[in-house]
Amino acid sequence: GVIYTDILQTLVFMLGWLVAVCFILSALPGGFADLWIPAIAQGKLRTFDFSTDFQNPATFWAGLIAMLFTHLALNGVNQTQVQKYLAVSNLKGGQRAILFHGVSLLAVYVAFFALGTLLYLFYAARPGALPANIAPDRVFPYFIMKELPAGLRGFLIAGAFSAAMSTLSSALN
Repeated sequence: GVIYTDILQTLVFMLGWLVAVCFILSALPGGFADLWIPAIAQGKLRTFDFSTDFQNPATFWAGLIAMLFTHLALNGVNQTQVQKYLAVSNLKGGQRAILFHGVSLLAVYVAFFALGTLLYLFYAARPGALPANIAPDRVFPYFIMKELPAGLRGFLIAGAFSAAMSTLSSALN
């Protein structure tokens, strides 16, 4: 039951992402092709930084090490994840579940990094629309509350709650 509710909650979560992306794309001037120019100019599409400079916290190596330990712990000892692997009928099914989880997490990371880039472009096209002192992790909630119409706002809030409910339902099970 937990797996099926996780699938439904993931659908709501990703549909919320899709709604936000479609809204931003429709609101940006110049069309989809013109988006790349300011994003490239500001370095927002630079995917990998192979620098070994310890002063730079966002390098490929820092991400690799952080994600290795994070996902090793998540997939190896976190009860909410392990119960999903144990729910399958054989070892091969468990291996497929772990592989699917890894690939789907990568897709979610890419999707939300892309959303962050679109939010940057959205507010770059509207100087002054974003408060100057807003923390980076508060831009998306600000966007939801100030830019989206009420129905879409509710849907994105439901998407955020679906992620929390997924974790909670797994823990309670």
